[in-house]
Amino acid sequence: MSQTSDNTKEKQVKAPAKKAAPKPRKFTPAVGLIALAAAVLVFVLTFFGSLNTLDLWMSDMLYQRPKAEQLPITIIALDEESITEMGPFSEWNRGVYADLINKICTDEYSPAVIAFDILFTGGKDPETDHEFAEACKRAGNVIAGSYLEFGEELVIGLDDKTSINHNDIKFISDTYPELKEATTQAFTNNYLYLDGYARTMMPYFTVNGERMESLALTTY
Repeated sequence: MSQTSDNTKEKQVKAPAKKAAPKPRKFTPAVGLIALAAAVLVFVLTFFGSLNTLDLWMSDMLYQRPKAEQLPITIIALDEESITEMGPFSEWNRGVYADLINKICTDEYSPAVIAFDILFTGGKDPETDHEFAEACKRAGNVIAGSYLEFGEELVIGLDDKTSINHNDIKFISDTYPELKEATTQAFTNNYLYLDGYARTMMPYFTVNGERMESLALTTY
């Protein structure tokens, strides 16, 4: 019987040559001028708000949907047809709203909540004012809006602008007393951008030591 042996030969492997490290680039006046120009351009665009439109457009693309959700919400609007038929809105008595509540709050169909973004401040006609308050009391699910008047605060900057001071509530355009007792209170203040869209929300404020939420949040 013959035996076979496997004789291995050592192979010499050459190590790869090391690449020379790249030389650091020298800081030249041309590079410095380009960097300075870029910094000045970004500062100018940011300071004067030139990028705001682009920023809002990108935010809308990311966070807003092209079509609203199909929610069981009915909006009853004050349209031109109603004003033509019933006269100027400011002259309507509050029996109109009492009739509205009585019609939509029935035994068969009744909404979970009714929210008015109309301000019912001060008394108008005692009889219809009482009628409206009683209708809201029977429904038990009505939200009436108030409007908060804020003070201003100075913003120290290049042009010393003033802005709304949300910690300083100067005045409340409040609901008349009888209706206030029969409804839930919420404020109607909202912030609209120059293009007419609302992208932020003021959820609540402390009013006379009590928490008051926005109309949207309270309705939700």
